[in-house]
Amino acid sequence: MDLNAAITNLNTQILETQRKLTASEGDKAFLEKELKRLMGEKAELERQFNDLKVLRAQVAKLKEELTIARRLDWIRRGLFTSSVQRWKEYFGMD
Repeated sequence: MDLNAAITNLNTQILETQRKLTASEGDKAFLEKELKRLMGEKAELERQFNDLKVLRAQVAKLKEELTIARRLDWIRRGLFTSSVQRWKEYFGMD
């Protein structure tokens, strides 16, 4: 949320700086430099945001792999089948 708000804020500042540059208000060289700086900040925040998405996807995949590994371990130990059997007996499904 914070990154989205920061990106939105930078977009607003970029648009305002572009508007001023087009209208030639103030020092044009300063406005061009400011525009490049703001666009660089935005690019960095977007990179961080994308890295966060990738990281979340990796964490989700690792959690899924851990769950599968645990189930396989339970099956090897015979715990998974006994718990399924108890569950079936409890609900009268066997």
